[in-house]
Amino acid sequence: MGTSMSGAGFTPFETVPDAILVVGRDGSIVHANAHADRLFGYEHGRLVGLTLDSLIPKKHRKPHAQFTEKFFAEPTARPMGTGRELRALRSDGREFPVEIAIGPTEDSNCVVTVIRDISATVRTRDELRHSEERFRVAAASTADLIWETDILAETVDWFGDIDGLLGYDPGSFPRTLDAWVKSIHPDDRDQVNRLVERIVETGADFHARYRVRHTDGTYRHWEDRAQVTGWVDGKGNTIVGSITDITDRVVAEQKLEQALSQVQLLKERLEAESHYLQKEIKSSHNFDEIVGNSVAMMATLYKVEQVAETDASVLLLGETGTGKELLARAIHARSSRKGRPLIKVDCTTLPPGLVESELFGHEKGAFTGAHESKPGRFELADGGTIFLDEVGELPIDLQGKLLRAIQEGEFKRLGGLREQQVVVF
Repeated sequence: MGTSMSGAGFTPFETVPDAILVVGRDGSIVHANAHADRLFGYEHGRLVGLTLDSLIPKKHRKPHAQFTEKFFAEPTARPMGTGRELRALRSDGREFPVEIAIGPTEDSNCVVTVIRDISATVRTRDELRHSEERFRVAAASTADLIWETDILAETVDWFGDIDGLLGYDPGSFPRTLDAWVKSIHPDDRDQVNRLVERIVETGADFHARYRVRHTDGTYRHWEDRAQVTGWVDGKGNTIVGSITDITDRVVAEQKLEQALSQVQLLKERLEAESHYLQKEIKSSHNFDEIVGNSVAMMATLYKVEQVAETDASVLLLGETGTGKELLARAIHARSSRKGRPLIKVDCTTLPPGLVESELFGHEKGAFTGAHESKPGRFELADGGTIFLDEVGELPIDLQGKLLRAIQEGEFKRLGGLREQQVVVF
């Protein structure tokens, strides 16, 4: 029987990639293709004559016998054992998971059994199940919200207490993309929509901060990061993200910003008060070096305050010893030039032949004894203040040059050709 059947009737079985066994009513194997030999670990032809029970683990033999009996009572093609895991037995005694489909032969005296090894499929399924379990445990143990959306289906799966976080009853927050977008603050919604469109079109990472409405009308602050994990027709479709609720951090930052703003305001107020008090103190104490509180003195000090804020040249009149230099110092100390020097020139002590050199400087060889170039008092006072004490004592021929230096800020050194530029007051 085995020889004749394995000749002509079952030759096409050799082209099938699955293991095929033909089993008689008594449970003996009458034909096995080459793939069946390899699958069960037998030499070619050794399966023929063995009973099918020898390929079935003991714990499955009784249910298998019952199933076979029912099959011969109603011999139609069907999957075997749907809904429960089937196991087969190799020649070395090892079990492995299989899928089995059966059907009758033309004379209904034999059963054609198609067997497929699903070890890899089961292993992959187990790995996926374990991976999903680990993912759910990780999601449950983190304070973050994990979400997965299907763009085409417009659904969102949440891993974490999305309901409690937004004040909903358990399971009542809608698991739709539309509900999620509508919960976002109107001022933030366009930004989120643009970022979603970009991640769908380009796969670029999604990172956004936005506000989501709580059932009590307040808003939670979220920081959201996401990536594409699945594509459809070249566009991102499955997107997985992680949301961190940063409401407490944002509130703390806002309070800190308000506190810093208040500190800055107080600092500015303190500086203004300090400036005012310093002015009051100086006014009350007669400008540090100036003693006196008569009406005439207070009027003079008031004029000092006024003129010190300008860039005007000031003429101080008074007899010798009345304090013209003190007033000059007071003007300089209250001017914008106080960081630069106050240069004092006592015009009465200048040698007549050296007045021009002292004021405007000279070049090397300008006169006998001029062995090197030397800057004058105007150059030293550049950017500051020059006080010309007893200016009326200067020679008349220098008055024009002095006027040009004061008004235009230009002069030439004695013996020099180059115009010097200074800013003095």
